[in-house]
Amino acid sequence: MKCNAFGKLSISTQFQIGTISSGFLICLILFLITKYQLDWLKLLITNETEKSFEDKVFDDLKNIGHLQKAYLESEFEKFINFEKQKHDITTIMLSFSKDYEFKSPLPQNDRLWYTSIQPGVFNYTQPSYMSSLGIQAGEELMKNVSCMDPIYKRIYSSDYWYLYEGYYESQIFHVFPGVRSDSKYTPLIREWFYKAKAAQYHQIITEPYISASLKQWMFSVAESINEPSGKFIGVSTIDILLKSLAYKITQIRIMKYGFIMLISKGGMILTKPYRWENPNVIDSIRIYNKTYSGIDKNEWETIKNLTLNEKYYITDANGDKLLIARFAVQPFNNNITHYLIICADYDEINEASNIVERNFNKAYNAAFLVALIFSIVIFTSISLLIYVPMKEVGYQFKIIQKIFKTICSLGIYPNKSYNKSLSKLQKHSKGIKSLADSCQKKYWDHYSIETNFAAFMWGLTRPRDDLIYKELESKLYPYSSSPKLLNSIKPLLKNLEFIE
Repeated sequence: MKCNAFGKLSISTQFQIGTISSGFLICLILFLITKYQLDWLKLLITNETEKSFEDKVFDDLKNIGHLQKAYLESEFEKFINFEKQKHDITTIMLSFSKDYEFKSPLPQNDRLWYTSIQPGVFNYTQPSYMSSLGIQAGEELMKNVSCMDPIYKRIYSSDYWYLYEGYYESQIFHVFPGVRSDSKYTPLIREWFYKAKAAQYHQIITEPYISASLKQWMFSVAESINEPSGKFIGVSTIDILLKSLAYKITQIRIMKYGFIMLISKGGMILTKPYRWENPNVIDSIRIYNKTYSGIDKNEWETIKNLTLNEKYYITDANGDKLLIARFAVQPFNNNITHYLIICADYDEINEASNIVERNFNKAYNAAFLVALIFSIVIFTSISLLIYVPMKEVGYQFKIIQKIFKTICSLGIYPNKSYNKSLSKLQKHSKGIKSLADSCQKKYWDHYSIETNFAAFMWGLTRPRDDLIYKELESKLYPYSSSPKLLNSIKPLLKNLEFIE
């Protein structure tokens, strides 16, 4: 039914519908291809942006880590070198140097016993002495040690908190600036003492600890003092406040919410992240305290074994995901003394890529709209380019159709071509000149046949040689009023349907 209905439309209308529909399909296909390409590009850019942002942030973490590692190592080396110089001077003053056989080049000095200093007061003019065994203990050793007193005053700076030695003999403690120590204080049980004794002839750096008097983080650099024979005498030590180092590290922000942690070799957190501040947690805490940091001991071991270019993600106690880079601080002999953990907030990394994605979505929507408008414009242009000319062609086809109707009717009724004008066809023949010429020729051929038939006086009908037309001749008269003849036409018309 639909095909029959479409076939009943004029040729121009059929052509318009066909070509416009084809144009619509072509525009739709082009539009869908464009949309597919935009979607593919969006997916590619989104994935690559997230990956590239993550890689870029990780590269930045590594760059920051390298700079901070170099800075810390240079600072630690400065302290180590200073302690080494102090140790060598002390050895000379005690006449224990392998290079000097003579006695101390500096005179002995009056000693300041620790009880002479008021509690909480620091004496920056002279070191103090103390021994839990009493003032008479190690008298001869303290005389030799007193040669260092004027040197301490000259080499001391605010970079160091204490310069001191602890001696195995009589448990003597010699410290600058002079301070009143606990009467039961003994160097023998201190980490700096027993570790330096265990690593004789090698410097050691202690685990950071919180000073009881200052309530601040500090660490010690120490080295054993030995006689030329190798006999252990004591330990030369300096104390350094971590405040200045830690302050510089805590001021660094990775993007907006990232941070840097300085962690001792034993896992002590020296620069607590502002995001992890917890008033209920004691000052000294290990990184593998899962309640505080979200990291357990196994994960901390994994972090310590990371390679330089290896990305790693942790989830802290707040539930925040962090991208980290791990650096080992090795100020001397490739021995690790501290770890630097550079952290970036993963949500912040994603937010940066999301901003790019949102900006791309705006561009995507604009491109999508442009493609849609372009498709509509193209389709409209095609439709107009087809419709306007076909409107004229349609009119031409109507004229031709009318002519053909006339030609077809010549088969029954005479004089149909007589006095017919072809001026409209000639006037609207632009673009279909050959078709119009063929129609005119056909028309005049029929006109010629009609004229020839008229010569035989066929009357009001024009039958062929078939007998049925002979019957038609006697029955079909347009002006006849005979009911009998009109009734006899009906069965005759049925027979005419089978005649070609």
